[in-house]
Formats: sequence, structure tokens, C-alpha cells
Amino acid sequence: MKGLVRTLSFLFLVCLPVAAQTQQTIRVNAGGSAYTDSKGHSWSADYGFNTGSLSHSAPKVTVSGTSEPTLFKSARVGTSSGANLQYQFAIANGTYNVNLYFAETYYTAVAQRVFDVQMQGTTVFGALDIFALAGLDHALVKSAKVSVTNGQLIIRFAHRPYGNVPVIAALEILPAGTSLQFSTSSLSAGQVGAAYSTMIQATGGTTPYHWSISSGALPAGLTLSAITGTVSGTPTTSGSFTFTAKVTDSTSPTAQTTTKSLTITVASRPVPVEITTSSLPSGQAAVPYSTTLAAIDGISPYKWSITSGALPAGLTLSATGAISGKPTTSGTFSFTVHVADSASSPTSASRSLSITVAAASAHSVMLKWTASPSPGVTGYKVYRSTVSGSGYTKINPSVVSGLTYTDATVVSGVTYYYVTTSVNSSGDESSFSQQVKMIVP
Repeated sequence: MKGLVRTLSFLFLVCLPVAAQTQQTIRVNAGGSAYTDSKGHSWSADYGFNTGSLSHSAPKVTVSGTSEPTLFKSARVGTSSGANLQYQFAIANGTYNVNLYFAETYYTAVAQRVFDVQMQGTTVFGALDIFALAGLDHALVKSAKVSVTNGQLIIRFAHRPYGNVPVIAALEILPAGTSLQFSTSSLSAGQVGAAYSTMIQATGGTTPYHWSISSGALPAGLTLSAITGTVSGTPTTSGSFTFTAKVTDSTSPTAQTTTKSLTITVASRPVPVEITTSSLPSGQAAVPYSTTLAAIDGISPYKWSITSGALPAGLTLSATGAISGKPTTSGTFSFTVHVADSASSPTSASRSLSITVAAASAHSVMLKWTASPSPGVTGYKVYRSTVSGSGYTKINPSVVSGLTYTDATVVSGVTYYYVTTSVNSSGDESSFSQQVKMIVP
């Protein structure tokens, strides 16, 4: 009798602890759609957030200081009240390098947008002011090392009193020990005599980083912070300065190091602004007046003001240099105008000027004409000259809709010659009408 062969099967179950699970890389284009960057890295469309809205300013600008400006064409903005904006990701336990991508595309001064960044409940970047660190429309990457022990990574962007809402352009979560690389592709230009500040930035590896210059040199007057990678100071020499920046991470036992060639271009100090207006036209009481001050050099736009004296009553000076209004008093009025340019270190100039305002005329000329037979006429313009047949100057400040006009700017003892033209809604203007002669007694 043949023996009975019995086959036994065993099922072995191997349970791996969470810590042994494979750590993954997460890249999120905050406020935007899926995106593949120039290095072939895939960024997912925005997810993992709890609140907030899309940035309206980010799509309108091109951010500098990065090789991936498209990544900054979108951003998620926190709400002004209620829960703080946060991102939460299910992720294998382990140590990660978190890179947060920021750009200030709306506020144009320091202390306008200030917030805290917390990871796993701990503040890693307190009172973060993007504009103060990078300026307007310039990339800023902040990196932090974080440990995950519960399978969840929470990154919170917390309000501060009177700090306005937080903003984030992208989030990158990399397993610790990934390759160290520069994220800065170019540096902003500077100007002799103007304060300069920008950051050289890197991702990957293990933070904190140590920064240095391995070859070449920064422009005279600038220094590199070994701790933050900030290049700052006041340039003293113009030119183009190329150097090699070096960053070393904190990977143990062997630190990672990488270098990148960068250039800072420093422009010469601008020629100071100069006022070119040397005199102003006279005016007449009760008659509309308009003229514009002019300047050259410096950095436009200019800002104008009056530092002493005063304009004739009824006239005002705008910040753009326009003097306009209707004088109410006759006489000669002297004053000093001041102009400042828009350079980082503004230059300015002043000049004494005067406006003479003649008394209101005791006479006036009332003109009346027949309607133009041309179709589509919407109004008329009135011209005057003291020479018959030439030298006409328009005297009505706006198109006359009726068939009469009173010229109250005439002077006794002067002979005037008047003509009119008709205009349509497109601004097309006819030729001059027949001339009318008026003698003011």
C-alpha cells in the first residue's frame, strides 16, 4: 500500500513597521494646476489644503531669481479670518526636507504681509516677511528639516496680528538625504550707492546649509552671509561681477557640497534729476490755466511739490507736475518747486519760479454762429488770433455743444480775429469757418 503523502502549506505574514515604508517625494503647485519643471520633476495640482483662495496678483507678474518662474504664476492665499491656512499630507514616517516657495507679488513695502510657518505644531519660520527678505516679484525658498512619526505631515501658515494674510506658491517635501542643488538661477541687479539685498537659495540635502564663495568675488561693498545665503550691502563700484557660490549641507557623516556660477550686475549711480522748466506762462483771473513742469535725468517717475511760497489762488500742483485751475486773484506769485526721482537713493532738485496773473478783462466778446449742415456734428471749437488769416489758437477748453461762445479773455485796444470748426463724435474736425473781426474798445 502506497504511503500517503501529505502536503502542508504555510502562509507567512510579514508586518513592516510604518517607519520601514518607502518615503515618498511630494511636490504641490499651490493654487495652480499640474506642472512639469525644467528638471523633469512633476508637480501636482493644488491639494491637501483646508482653506484659502487663489492669488489674483501672481498670474500677472513674472518672478525673478528662479529657473522655474511658471511655478510662481499661481499661489494660495490664506483667509483674513477663521482657520489658518494649512496643508496636510499622509506620508511615511521619517525625516524630510521641506522646501517652501514664496514670492511677494502684491505688497510693495516691508511689514505689510507677515506670518508664521509651523510644521508639526512647531514654528519654524516666525514673523516671515517675504518682501523684507526677497523684495517684490522675486523668488524666496525657505527650507526646514522635519520628522514625521504619526504618518501625517502638517504645514500651517498662521496669521499674526495686523500682518495680512499668508501666501504660498509651492511646497516640496523630499526625503532627507536627497541631492543638494541650487534653486537660485540668477541674481537681481544693483546700483552704486543703493542698498542691495538678495538671497542665494538651495534645496535638498540636509539643512542647515553653510554658504561661501569658492572663486571670484562679490561686487565691492557686498557680503555673503554664511548662515542665510543673503548677499547684502551697498555696492561702491559699477560693472558685472561673476563668482562661484558654494553651499554645504549638514548630511552626516559626509556632507554634500555643490557650486554654481552667478553674476551680479551693478549699474552706475544715476545722473541727478534736473528741472528744465525755466519760466511759466502768464495767466488771467477767471480764465482756465494749465501747464506742466518738466525735468530730465534721474529715475522716473518724478514726484513734484512746492517747498516755499504759493501758487496763485485757484491753481494746484499735482504730483506729476501739472499746474492747473482757474486763478482768482491777479498779481505775480513766486514759489519754489521741488522734484524727487524714484531711484533707490532718490535725487532731487529745486527751482524758484513765478506766475503772473493779469486782472480779469473788463470786456468780453460774444460769438454766435449758424449750425453746420454736415451730418454727425456734435460740437464746435473756437479759435482766435491777433493776425488776420493765420496764427489761430483754440480758446475754448472743451467742445462747445451750442451755437454761442463768450470770450472773456480779451484785452482793451486789441483787435481779434475769430474762426470756428465743427467736430463729430470721432473727433474729426472740419476746416476753419469764415473769419470774423472784433475790435475791443
